[in-house]
Amino acid sequence: MALFSILWLAAQAVASPGGSATLPMPAFLIGCHEERRATRWTEECWTGPRGGSMMGSGRSGTGSEVTSWEWVRIERGDD
Repeated sequence: MALFSILWLAAQAVASPGGSATLPMPAFLIGCHEERRATRWTEECWTGPRGGSMMGSGRSGTGSEVTSWEWVRIERGDD
């Protein structure tokens, strides 16, 4: 999910020469999302946009073991 988000934001920046101030925040990320494949799983949760930023957290693992985790921030900036 995080890779998809980064690619989406990059594509939007290229498609909109007006700068990031004109880009909408990626509201489609709001909420929690889960993917399961056999014993592997991934969870990701995002806050709604407020103050020009969105906060996300994610973790993935196998069975009951967490194998990786992350905290992510999407922030609107001048550039």
